[in-house]
Amino acid sequence: MAAPCGGSGFRRWLVLLFLFANSLCSDQFNESLLIKPLTSGHVISKFDFVIGTDNISGAHFHLVPRHLAEVISHHHVLELHLSLTQGFWRHDIWGYPARQAGTGAQLWVWFDPDTPSVDESWSSLVNALSGLFCASLNFMDRTVTTSPEFAFRPAGVVSDPSELESRLLRVASLPREATCTENLTPWQKLLPCGAASGLSTLLNPTHLYSTSYHSLSVDFRPVCADTSCSRLRYEITQSVTLVHEPVTTPRRDGPRQDWSMKSLFGRGLYDACAVAERSDIFVDTAANGSYPFVLSPAPHSEVTSIVAGHTATYAAYSVTNLTSGGGGVNLRAAYSRPHRHGWTPSLPLTVTQYQTGSGQYSVGLSLQLRNADRLSPLDVSVLQVVPWYIRLYLHTLQVTVDGQVIKPVYQRLVPGRDRQRPYTLELGVRIPAGRVATVSVQAERAFLKWHEYPPDANHGFYLPGAVVSALLPAQNCTRHPIRSPPVEGGRVFVRLSAENQLVTLPTPDFSMPYNVICLVCTVVALAFGPLHNICTKRLLLVPVSEEKPGIAARIKSNLGRLMWWRRAADQSDTASSQSPAEASQSSAAKVKSTKAD
Repeated sequence: MAAPCGGSGFRRWLVLLFLFANSLCSDQFNESLLIKPLTSGHVISKFDFVIGTDNISGAHFHLVPRHLAEVISHHHVLELHLSLTQGFWRHDIWGYPARQAGTGAQLWVWFDPDTPSVDESWSSLVNALSGLFCASLNFMDRTVTTSPEFAFRPAGVVSDPSELESRLLRVASLPREATCTENLTPWQKLLPCGAASGLSTLLNPTHLYSTSYHSLSVDFRPVCADTSCSRLRYEITQSVTLVHEPVTTPRRDGPRQDWSMKSLFGRGLYDACAVAERSDIFVDTAANGSYPFVLSPAPHSEVTSIVAGHTATYAAYSVTNLTSGGGGVNLRAAYSRPHRHGWTPSLPLTVTQYQTGSGQYSVGLSLQLRNADRLSPLDVSVLQVVPWYIRLYLHTLQVTVDGQVIKPVYQRLVPGRDRQRPYTLELGVRIPAGRVATVSVQAERAFLKWHEYPPDANHGFYLPGAVVSALLPAQNCTRHPIRSPPVEGGRVFVRLSAENQLVTLPTPDFSMPYNVICLVCTVVALAFGPLHNICTKRLLLVPVSEEKPGIAARIKSNLGRLMWWRRAADQSDTASSQSPAEASQSSAAKVKSTKAD
């Protein structure tokens, strides 16, 4: 008789168990916080939560959020980049951001070349992400979606670049979308430790949404698993970027720029995420030479990062060692002298967008690009997406440098269609050294149907800002000390977003229906009474003898009786109060008066 569990079956179960455990151990999770004090007094905080995995389409997941993984695999997504941002990144003061994010909601996705229908996958994807992050991403329909060729190239590793065509790319933005705690809560639930432990506990909604700038982002891309890039892995990065207002601490010898975790986030740090392989805090000490500060507790180590010839130093902390003693940790920086807002170095490229014209019919859009380098020209790529209700006059598009018209290096113009697709402008511009280039175009405002206006239509319509891409020096960029950006020709790739534009369209008087309803109802109510009386009552002659006294006559009669009764009562009271002699004299006087009459 065979044994209930044979040797071959037992070995098979061991192999399956080993494979399952190996699949679980392939997931890696790292979390980090970068704090960068600026000479202007602002403090930049950037949280990065990175999950690496070999499996994105299986049935079992360890650290990868299953909801997000199923959405990605079901819609044949090759790369996904989503951001929910409130506020505008001030490049001239804060430098260049580590990750570009336009104000509002922005989503750009590369689909797999084997996708059956990119349009159907995009429509289903935005609805799934809308429910996953509690945002209005379902409004990213074809009227606001475009497929540029140059601006948004893949950020991850591509096995065959020749297969990537612009038809596989979808880019959309909702500049009016606002972010709130209803977006932060589902975003935190995707983390392996949620909001229970680790650096995510510092994301206090009260302090997070009171900052000058805050941005939530989710990025999915394939990366190399080894140095030879013979095998690919998938990387999911969840980031939070905050810009805190200058904090001044009153001192006897003048205010200081001291900051701490409690002043920035409203709480201290108590523990690290248990499943994180690395949990680090980095403090950029680049400004420590001109504005020296002392960190408490002392850093565990110092990290030096060299990117494109630029060296940056960071004070590094291990969260596991920092919180090993128990109790809360409040990392703080104390400055040695009163703070004076310092000089902000000029940036090699600044971008400004504005409107021209007047009235409610025509409008002009202008983008100003300034090259601060006085030695060499600068090549930039410009992408401008304009909704269909701002009808561009493409023949008026021109690029000028100090008033002289120049020819773009390349240009791609996609005309818009009413209620079908937006206008797309892609330009390559070479800005001479130390000069200013201006891209301008004229347009007209369209008349919308009454049901196409959003709530509070008189507020206006937001146009997404232009996206400008260029290779710039690394010293003005906010970058991670370990996860450095790719370098090309001694420069790093930077993508910037210009200001959103608020445009007013011809707006009907939405209160007119209310006024008409009130007027009509009032007229009908006033006319209904007389008409009803005329139609339902008859006029009859009533004899005087049979006529009953009206209510006015009855009231008058009753009042007369009441006054007579009151007079009689007063006379009786007067008679009772007189003596017998006075009463006889009064009676005699009345008799004489009667005889005289």
